[in-house]
Amino acid sequence: MKSLMAGLTSVATAAVLLTVTAPSASAATYTLLAQNSKGGVTAKLWRNNQTGAVHAQGLNLRPGEMARLDLYQGITRAQNVLQPNRGTKLDTSSVVVHPPESYSACAGSPAGGTRFVCTVYYRINR
Repeated sequence: MKSLMAGLTSVATAAVLLTVTAPSASAATYTLLAQNSKGGVTAKLWRNNQTGAVHAQGLNLRPGEMARLDLYQGITRAQNVLQPNRGTKLDTSSVVVHPPESYSACAGSPAGGTRFVCTVYYRINR
């Protein structure tokens, strides 16, 4: 009987240890690849350090202005328009990179002009 109780206690302890030692989720970290400002608007190109995906961010935007992520040669991969009463910062969705590829972040007025800016194209090799 003692050995049965000892065995059950060991199994229960092992089950508790497995639950306690499960890995926890960690917050994503990002690297700023490129940034440019014009007319009070800032465009930033970010890369997720865990997944390698990229996204664009626009700062100091007005309602109706946008943030856009372009693949080389002006091919738009993601775009988001700022809605009224949503602040002044806007991010696009993330896009998985298939190296080698070059990306640029754009932000500001969809019509262009003094409140529209893009970063240089940033080449991602891996």
